[in-house]
Amino acid sequence: MSKRSTHVLTVSSRPRSRHSQLPILLVTGMLSLLFLYMSYTCLTFGTETSGSVTGFPDLPFDTVTSGLTDPISTADPTPATIDTAVAPADDLHYFYNQLSAEDKEVYDQLLTCLQDHTEELTLTGTSSEKMEALLTCVLSDHPELFWMGSSYHSASLVGSTVFYPTYNRTAAQVSAAQPLVDSALQTAQDTIGQPASEYETVKAVYEYIVRTVDYVSGDDDQNIISSLVDHASVCAGYSRGMQLLLQQYGIQSIYTTGTVIDSGPHAWLVVRIDGNYYNVDVTFADRNSENDVMPDMIDCNYAYLCVPDDLFYQDRLQDPSYLSVPSCTQEDLEYYRMNDHYFTSYDEAAASMEQNLRSGELFWEGQFDTPELYQQFIDSNPYSTLAIESGISGTFRTVMDDDARIVTCYYTAA
Repeated sequence: MSKRSTHVLTVSSRPRSRHSQLPILLVTGMLSLLFLYMSYTCLTFGTETSGSVTGFPDLPFDTVTSGLTDPISTADPTPATIDTAVAPADDLHYFYNQLSAEDKEVYDQLLTCLQDHTEELTLTGTSSEKMEALLTCVLSDHPELFWMGSSYHSASLVGSTVFYPTYNRTAAQVSAAQPLVDSALQTAQDTIGQPASEYETVKAVYEYIVRTVDYVSGDDDQNIISSLVDHASVCAGYSRGMQLLLQQYGIQSIYTTGTVIDSGPHAWLVVRIDGNYYNVDVTFADRNSENDVMPDMIDCNYAYLCVPDDLFYQDRLQDPSYLSVPSCTQEDLEYYRMNDHYFTSYDEAAASMEQNLRSGELFWEGQFDTPELYQQFIDSNPYSTLAIESGISGTFRTVMDDDARIVTCYYTAA
């Protein structure tokens, strides 16, 4: 008796508020208060099940369902054990390089199957559990496979597993779309240029994705077409678009999924910079919304760039994975610390803001060491008083990120 499984990779969106209401102060001798709203959204993984599968050979099997999400299951099946080895430091495909020689052969067969748009692949001596684990590795390593569909099917036979991928495009449609992807990659690289270091490259790609992609769900929102070509995606597309761009620059990044507490499933990257690993969440970095496009000066939230685990996982959990993702322990590339805008006292932050205003700079941003200090700064409202004392006349906008404890101020002179 054989068994066939239907595996669904579909991801849908669910909103999550990431910001407090944002006051806008008009400083013209009298202050009027308006409100600006911003929200971030993250992903909800959905699972469909059915009692029958159509379009496949007529084999004797029992139909079962499996909750594989994109690409790591949020269900809790017992995963297959995969032998691991140390990855070469210079390779872009992290999961591939964790595999034993035997598992690499199966990985390569799966990758070739998808690259060639093959309809069926028989894997001799491979269980369905091992096939699922290795397919997860392939999809996590290869964001360029934009034609992989939202589900796949498998049949468990004696001594083998048959893999039936589904595709969202025909082979001809893939050939037609590929030049659009190539052009989008070239445009991105022309815009980003050649930054001087790996960190500056990651930062530049992070900013590029934020400033060119809107958070909008759609037919291609699980792949790079949405983020790089259509410039409208959800967190899977944001992350995969950034991953593919980083690969163009020779920088390894790991597509990672998990759950944001009180929100739902989400996707982000773990990026290698100069041999160390850092968490990067480019979706949460995007402060733009459909109804409010921020100036370049404040549209990007750097609290989610190069974050160590102890800070990053305060509000989220990583999905169980068949292969472990590297720990991120370094704090040396935290943006606000690097730029002397991480504050441990109220007076220190107020002095920094006053110095900016008196020197004529119209932008100020700071991250606070504790929630209590962050709240003290907001409650005391020093920005309006300092703006008036400094003779600033115009529009004053404040963005407050409660989760990251960041206050961002932007002045538009009258």
